Amino acid sequence: MNEFEPIKYLNVVEENKIETLPLNPLMIASIVEQIEIDKEKFNLSSVKTIISGGWMDPTNASEKLINYCSSLKNFVNSYGMTEIVLVSHMIPLGMDKKDNRITKSVGRLLPGFEYKIVDCLSNEDLVSNKNYSPGTKGELWLRSASIMQGYLNDPILNKKAIDSDGWFHTGDIVYEDHDGFFFVLDRISNLIIVDGHQVWPTELEAILLLHQRVQEACVVGVKIKINENFVDAPKAIVVLSKIDNEEENEETIALILKEILLFTNERLERHQQITGGIMSVDSLPKTPFGKIARGKVRGMFLKD
Repeated sequence: MNEFEPIKYLNVVEENKIETLPLNPLMIASIVEQIEIDKEKFNLSSVKTIISGGWMDPTNASEKLINYCSSLKNFVNSYGMTEIVLVSHMIPLGMDKKDNRITKSVGRLLPGFEYKIVDCLSNEDLVSNKNYSPGTKGELWLRSASIMQGYLNDPILNKKAIDSDGWFHTGDIVYEDHDGFFFVLDRISNLIIVDGHQVWPTELEAILLLHQRVQEACVVGVKIKINENFVDAPKAIVVLSKIDNEEENEETIALILKEILLFTNERLERHQQITGGIMSVDSLPKTPFGKIARGKVRGMFLKD
């Protein structure tokens, strides 16, 4: 199966009564989309475990898939990367399916790993700060015997990735809750600084996706001119959901985008508001794992 085909996949699962499904978020979204076309066509009652690895899922596709698997006992979300060889975080087996952390979180830190959550600008260890509280956001640093020794023939990148104390700087922005469950928010490279405040695109995208006409959303930082000065601001690029048998002209689309912008900004803090504007496109580029390729979005739609 060179390209993932959800119908063929679902038929194979049903015919062979497969119990464990390893899926990435893009595959989950494709499966759910297909099931919702005809909910009576597919039977996933054999499935007992789904293994995924992931990022925040604002579309709730994972939760929908759980509901379609009547015998499901485990939804195992996890966090890992090539550089740490193994996964460092995982959802505990047997966790209650009604607990939305099984799909929103990457789980708890596994034995054999140490961690820090550090300020992404100052590198201050936030966890050891006396004022630290669950929910504080920062870059995840990991230390373990399983972490790579370095990148081959790339001393500059190695110096950035692994410090003298052996901490690997993941580049991922996370927070943990009061039970030690970790949530991956964004990549540090996506940070937008607005009036001294840290603004994370994924938080803005989650609000955009609450609007019924927004099918996909990507937020990037742009420069805008205010009082003769250029400052950073968030800009939204969205794919609008289609309305059956309706063609919308440029004027109608402009009104829809204006309404989406108002809807979104009303739900954001002042420094988070999308002041760099909004535009619609037919589609957004994706990585092989289904993530929106933010760098390509900038190159395709925000050329000088």
